Amino acid sequence: MLLILNCLLEPKSARVFEKEMARLMDKASLPYRVVRMAEVAAIADLPSYSHLLLSGSEASALDKKPWDELLARVIMQFVEHKKPVLGICYGHQFLARVLAGHGSLRKSPTPEIGLAKIKTLDNPLFKDLADPVSFVFHYDEVFNLPAHFRVIASTPRCAVHGFQYKDLPVWGVQFHPEYSLEQSRKIIKKLSQTAPNFDEYHVCDEFDEHNYDQIHAVIYNFLAAGR
Repeated sequence: MLLILNCLLEPKSARVFEKEMARLMDKASLPYRVVRMAEVAAIADLPSYSHLLLSGSEASALDKKPWDELLARVIMQFVEHKKPVLGICYGHQFLARVLAGHGSLRKSPTPEIGLAKIKTLDNPLFKDLADPVSFVFHYDEVFNLPAHFRVIASTPRCAVHGFQYKDLPVWGVQFHPEYSLEQSRKIIKKLSQTAPNFDEYHVCDEFDEHNYDQIHAVIYNFLAAGR
């Protein structure tokens, strides 16, 4: 069973994420449970879960949150048992923070908001991907990772858009493989009206819209790990 830890704070955003994940999980053969981190103090029956997915968040992984200790403990239990883990955006950053320390995070000198081409290296997480494009939205970034991390994805503005920890099925991606193109554009439109310095940070790479959905393979490749 997949454990999805939803770290989004705003209820509407949390619901949108859960709707997008439900759409993807309808095509998967793995049952799942969603836990909103802002609403719990503990998570029961951790050994019963086979996979762990950490969502994005409006929060910064550089800051302290009430769930920090619980989230770190859950991550380490999965890593120590060599179970598959995927961190997305905030989840990617928090995963790096737990496994590499606070020194692996910083405010990004070149934030990204929009649709960006992701340069990927050969890795099981990126099976069946060819020149993928994904929704990106972040002000913080992972950098300066130790040698036991492998950087597996990047963009011109962000050198660590993806990593794998050791040779374990433990990955982080800065981009958002869970959102559909339609939902991504809705979020970008809203951010164009609300996000500070949107024009400076906006990314709009050209791509074939018919191929956008291939980015969802990241989710399915993660789910296939360890099975």
